[in-house]
Amino acid sequence: MVPPEQIQVRCPGCGVRMGEAHNRACMIPICSVCGDPLNQCGHFPEGNTVWNGIQHREEVLVAELLGLFVKWTGSEWVTCPPEDPGARYDLIRASMVIKKALRKIRGKI
Repeated sequence: MVPPEQIQVRCPGCGVRMGEAHNRACMIPICSVCGDPLNQCGHFPEGNTVWNGIQHREEVLVAELLGLFVKWTGSEWVTCPPEDPGARYDLIRASMVIKKALRKIRGKI
C-alpha cells in the first residue's frame, strides 16, 4: 500500500491540489473508459479527473498484486483474469482499495 508519507498534496504532472481536477494536458490521470492516459485518449470523463494524491504507478502495483483486471465487452467493463484478451488493470478498484486503506491508517494515527 501507499504509505501516508508518499501521498502528494500536489499533482506532479500539472500541480493541482488534492481534490482539484487535472488540466487536460496532465499525463497523470488514467481514462476509466480505455485505460490510457487521459491526455492521449480524448475521452476525459468527469469521474476520474480529480487528483487523489496517488500516482498511477501505485494503482497499477495494487491492481497487479491483487489481480484486479477488467476488459471492455463493447458495452461495459467486466472483471476478468489477466490472461483474457483485452485485459487491463482495474485502476478504479485499485484506487478504491488504496483510499480505503489510507482511511483505515489515518484513523489509527
